[in-house]
Amino acid sequence: MLALVVVSLAGRLVGSQFKDNLNGGTGTPSQQAAVFLQREFPSHAGDVAQVVFRTTGPITSAAAQDRITAAMTGLARLPRVASVLSPFAAGAAGQVSPDGHIAYGLVRFDASGDALPDSAIQQVIDQAQRAAAPGFEVRLGGTPVEKVEKPQFGRSEALGILAAVLILLFAFGSVIAMVLPIVTAIAAVATSFGLLDVLSHAVTVPSFAPELAALVGLGVGIDYALFVVTRYRAALRAGSAPADAVVVAMTTSGRAVVFAGSTVVLSLLGLFLLGLLYVL
Repeated sequence: MLALVVVSLAGRLVGSQFKDNLNGGTGTPSQQAAVFLQREFPSHAGDVAQVVFRTTGPITSAAAQDRITAAMTGLARLPRVASVLSPFAAGAAGQVSPDGHIAYGLVRFDASGDALPDSAIQQVIDQAQRAAAPGFEVRLGGTPVEKVEKPQFGRSEALGILAAVLILLFAFGSVIAMVLPIVTAIAAVATSFGLLDVLSHAVTVPSFAPELAALVGLGVGIDYALFVVTRYRAALRAGSAPADAVVVAMTTSGRAVVFAGSTVVLSLLGLFLLGLLYVL
């Protein structure tokens, strides 16, 4: 509890500086390719977004084509947009669905990662959605759009915790035994949030790190705590005193948890050996 309070306060005080530029270093072939593109073909090195059009009528009709062409032309004039490719342009291939109701265009920006400001991406999203009308649907996707339109954090995690509560309550038949793994996992994840905020000032931490920490932390945290609690209850049923049952649980399941957790940490640290200089 003390670690949770101290780390959480530290994270609140310093704030976070998450960075989505994951191309640090030049150790991997993909990073070398990104550097080569930026140097030799800068107009093709930026992030790409897809603008998807769906119509109730034939999308190849003259009216639909004119509407799509006008939308893509408007996007080409926006700042930080390097080029666009309409689904009906000369260089387009396979950008119209076989049923003739869906097509997509490409918007290539002049930068990628953190070098591309969110405001420029949002302008593209807003401009494209203005073309929407009854019977003419517009949606956007791609890495830059995902960077701006992040999924709501918390709902899926809450549903996962609720499912874990019901399963553990059914398996243990005890509220206290059910609460222990849940509280342990939540406390560990909450501590990691503050730790990520602090680390983001020293190393590259992507913006999706808290979501990933919650995903892994809740699953692994509940799982590991479940080992210890189960072993403790088994020792109690075998006639051990509570203090002795704690020792039995920590010297058996506890050691397994420490070994398994250390293996996960070492595996993640292996990213640094590949030249991926960021923390997940």
